[in-house]
Amino acid sequence: MNKFDKNIGSVLREERKKKGFSQDYIADIVGVSKMQISYWETGQRSIYAERLKAYCKALGITVQYVFDEMDEIEK
Repeated sequence: MNKFDKNIGSVLREERKKKGFSQDYIADIVGVSKMQISYWETGQRSIYAERLKAYCKALGITVQYVFDEMDEIEK
């Protein structure tokens, strides 16, 4: 697991929780398993660009927002 994957996963997890969405809900929308969502959110696996876009769309956020939030984590 690398720092980039961990940070992106952290942002996605926090945004999902803020919206009150379950991992199952996001998995259904993105078209992956709940386990895959867990892997992404914990930084155990990298998320591909297409899936990141779908995940962000499900959350009602932009990919740019995720990267901006990652910058905040780094500070």
